[in-house]
Amino acid sequence: MFIEGDNLDVLRLLQKSYRSKVKVIYIDPPYNTGNDGFTYGDTFSEPENQYLRAIGALDEDGVRQVSELQDGLKGRFHAGWLNMMYPRLKLARELLTDDGVIFISIDDNEQANLKLLCDEIFGEDNFVAQLIWENKEGGGGGDSKHFRIKHEYVLVYAKTRAMLSICGVEIEDQDRYKYSDAYESRRGKYQLVKLDSASIQQSESLKYVIEHEGEQIRPNGCWRWSKAKYKWGIENGFIVIKKGRNRKLSVYSKQYLKVDNEDKPIDRTKRPMGVISKYSTTQSNREIQDLFGKMVFKYSKPYQLIYDLIKICTTKDDLILDFFAGSATTAHSVMMLNAQVNGQRRFLLVQLSEPVSKKRAGEAYAYCAETLDTLEPRISDIAKQRIRLAGEKIKREISMLKIDLGFRVFKVAGSIFLRDDEKKLMETKQGELLRYTTDLKREDFDSLIYEVVLHTGVMLDEQLRREEVGGGNYPIALCTRRCYCVTEGLTQDIVQEIIDRHGDEFDTLFYLGDCLAPTVSYAEIEAAIKLAEGDKSVKALNFY
Repeated sequence: MFIEGDNLDVLRLLQKSYRSKVKVIYIDPPYNTGNDGFTYGDTFSEPENQYLRAIGALDEDGVRQVSELQDGLKGRFHAGWLNMMYPRLKLARELLTDDGVIFISIDDNEQANLKLLCDEIFGEDNFVAQLIWENKEGGGGGDSKHFRIKHEYVLVYAKTRAMLSICGVEIEDQDRYKYSDAYESRRGKYQLVKLDSASIQQSESLKYVIEHEGEQIRPNGCWRWSKAKYKWGIENGFIVIKKGRNRKLSVYSKQYLKVDNEDKPIDRTKRPMGVISKYSTTQSNREIQDLFGKMVFKYSKPYQLIYDLIKICTTKDDLILDFFAGSATTAHSVMMLNAQVNGQRRFLLVQLSEPVSKKRAGEAYAYCAETLDTLEPRISDIAKQRIRLAGEKIKREISMLKIDLGFRVFKVAGSIFLRDDEKKLMETKQGELLRYTTDLKREDFDSLIYEVVLHTGVMLDEQLRREEVGGGNYPIALCTRRCYCVTEGLTQDIVQEIIDRHGDEFDTLFYLGDCLAPTVSYAEIEAAIKLAEGDKSVKALNFY
């Protein structure tokens, strides 16, 4: 699912329907570098005088109370960025499941401030890790006059750390499992492990003598396997006897990658590393070039990075949220993971519908104009196209693929339910967490239905079925044991027909107060429901 709009508005909208439903959040917010104006303006600073008053360095008459302020003024840039991030993270936390986790990409500009902010919002006890991602190949960049910087960070916080489960990552052949034998196709490669050990608790039954080619081999301490187990190992290819550097015979067991020491299938894993060095921005640039044929986005993350983060903490049908979607790398990662493991993970991406600057992002602008045939290209256009192109590529590369790679698109607009007092709040600053808007227009039945659905706690990816009653002139929507009546002209006869025809499909009937026909009252609708339902149990709710 893809939603165009300010992520603060969207996060508010999702509070009822998506509270405690999101397993993983990954975000790559603006780094506040002052250089990247592509997505959100990547510089956030308060007006100088406003900041000085806030820190007590300027009195009510505008007189400075401190003379040396140049270094102190740097704080206003951090303050603006933190004011932008705080409400978004606060709302995002409520969407996480109790065993959910959030990954946040960041660099040195705001890492320290972000850590403090997350400690406050998620709690210090729920800090999981600060991963280091080596984002540049070779010697790194000339970002600093003191050191060559070639890394960023990924902050990891849990909703409830005690409930978080991080899966091990697959052990690759080249790590330790480097030997091959005739059993490789089923058992995988193997590593050698000495069969004797001086550290385990010794037992006389484990001190037997092994004879090999006329020589006797005694353990250093005792053997790890019993004599019967050793005999089984010899017969089934699990034992290797060879001379070491000291020219003495040593006995080894084979530890295979795909089976245990009883020849039963096993998934061997290791804990994920805190330093990620496999992927770089060079790789992400190649991915963009490969998909679009142009460098339409210069600051994306390699999809494999997010793929790995999602893989270690999600199961087959979990929901993943990214509310700084950018070029939609997260969607690409989720689709690829689903394709490779036959999963049904869902993504929910949010991206501000900001214009693409012809001056600052010429290739992206040209691509949108030429390929997407739009004269007013937006970042969200590129993101949606990335999802389409990535889906097509996955289908080409993975044969017999049967998963759904389609996605729905919503766009944030004004709410039909905006009251006068809420209209005033619309004029307040974004960071005050007060405004409440939705994505739907009253004259559009489908949009109107989705707004009501959100307000009633139903997720946007649920199947909504439209039906016609009243001689085909009155549309209704059925979804998750609910019936919605939102257009004008609702009468007792229509209510009776709805219950007669579809009463077995819903338990609750939602209707808008001002959708009643002019001569019909609430009481008459309630009476019609009671009269029509008979032995059915239908609850009617007047929604606004």
